[in-house]
Amino acid sequence: MQYGELSFARVGVDERWTWVSPDEHPCLGLYSGGFVDFFHDDDDGLFYALRGDASIYTLDLNSPPNHHPIVVVEKIMAGELVPPREQPAAMYILRAPWGDILQVWRWKRYIDLMEEEETPSSSEELADNLNDDDVDLEPIMGGNDELYPYLELRTTEIQVFRVDLDQQKLVEISLGEHALFLGYNATMCLSTKDYPVLKPNCAYITDDSLEYVNNYPNSWREIGIWDMETNQLQSLACAETSLPWLNCPSPVWIKPSLC
Repeated sequence: MQYGELSFARVGVDERWTWVSPDEHPCLGLYSGGFVDFFHDDDDGLFYALRGDASIYTLDLNSPPNHHPIVVVEKIMAGELVPPREQPAAMYILRAPWGDILQVWRWKRYIDLMEEEETPSSSEELADNLNDDDVDLEPIMGGNDELYPYLELRTTEIQVFRVDLDQQKLVEISLGEHALFLGYNATMCLSTKDYPVLKPNCAYITDDSLEYVNNYPNSWREIGIWDMETNQLQSLACAETSLPWLNCPSPVWIKPSLC
């Protein structure tokens, strides 16, 4: 029941979850940070899981349906690749349409909506802290153990990396003629040539911070189009008015199937 550990269940076969135990799979090591995202590759049948230290693991769950599940775990990318700054607030992994594995790092910070207003000293100190780029994303508390009500969590930067497994490094790239979809959904990357309504070199984003969504359910939800070149959020036409479904829970992106 540890946060961020892996479990699986085979649809229509298993009656309970099977825990991927670090004791049974030494390659998982003793790193205390959990897994943050994953994708399934239909071509090789493997799951690719991303950990909070940027390491990548593959999981082979292709044991026969009538047998006890056998899990083969392999570490394919070393960790501790985060540069000398704080860990990103959110990290994603996906297979790009052109075949590369990508890691996407999303940086965020809290904005104090009342920072220009005259406030008590405790709130002034809080505002000073909020102006620091290294603000922790744990719930920020005000006086009397109540949540400070004038905070909005905003994306400040998104970086896209190509995973070079041979050199064991991350190479920052531009999306070019592609667009990302980031949030609680499965991470997606689509060609803007195939879908010309999408904007190239942009990420379509929604809130995906458990702390912010749970502690501020009625606050502004971040939803829009992030321009990778200008590092600015553009609004969506559907989000220009205050719609109730934009509050809580956060909206997600879906890819409809016509099959």
